Amino acid sequence: MLRYLFCVLLAPVAIAAAPARAADTTPAENVAVTVRTADLDDPARAREVYARLDVAAHRACDASPAYDVAVRAANEACRDDALDEAVRHLNRPALTAAREADLQARADAVKARPRR
Repeated sequence: MLRYLFCVLLAPVAIAAAPARAADTTPAENVAVTVRTADLDDPARAREVYARLDVAAHRACDASPAYDVAVRAANEACRDDALDEAVRHLNRPALTAAREADLQARADAVKARPRR
């Protein structure tokens, strides 16, 4: 069975610098995700791979508690950039569809929120 090791994120950043990186979307650590090539062609398995990539992006980009709105926004942007790069790099239709479905679900959730 072919295996593909994909390092989701790049460039370590000091955790202590997290508040200063509010506008930065650089991951705080590297997180490797091992993916079987066959899993990328089956839609159900691709969704599972996407979920693992999402967890890895959260681990890599959430270097500090996001009490500050700017830090929280930077963490979210970092996760989105990491997921976009991972999906783009792996370049498989089923994985791309999983990413697009996630983005659509998030957009729908924002639209469904009551306005203040």
